[in-house]
Amino acid sequence: MSLENIELYHYKTKQKVSVLARKTGENQFMASCINPDHEDKHPSMSISTDKGLYHCFACQIAGVTWAKHLENKGSKKSGEQYLKEKKEAERKNEIILSLNTDLVNWSGYDETIKEEAKSRIAFDLCFLPEKEKVTSISSVVEAGIFRRVELLDRMKKVEGLLKQSEFTPEEEKILSKQK
Repeated sequence: MSLENIELYHYKTKQKVSVLARKTGENQFMASCINPDHEDKHPSMSISTDKGLYHCFACQIAGVTWAKHLENKGSKKSGEQYLKEKKEAERKNEIILSLNTDLVNWSGYDETIKEEAKSRIAFDLCFLPEKEKVTSISSVVEAGIFRRVELLDRMKKVEGLLKQSEFTPEEEKILSKQK
């Protein structure tokens, strides 16, 4: 039986591999496995040149021969197709990343706005005259913006902060002298 050099395309490494194989029949060969993880001492890989296939019975690696791969895909066409698919995948990843970033930024922004709106509601309920109030304590509680106890606590804090900022009688005297 004669030995022949056969070129195979290895899908895991994406490389062309040259294998020395023994002819076992018409268009059939046996060779040592091309899988680098399979330490093959005895030929266990069957190669069919007419079908363009190879298969290792020990580690189950399989694929098409390089020549068959080029026939089916065309070297130029498969390269162009690969680049097109790669660009499309990169574009999709960029869109997903952009959407995720926007979502994270919006979530933080949304929470800030909610907190500012809550503070404003408490302030308005405390200090606006009845005619100017847009809402009432009951409507704020019904809307689920605040629990009643939470709203009343916040209103007390707002009142306390404003009382702290009022001037003492001594400070009033000093300010009136400066005018």
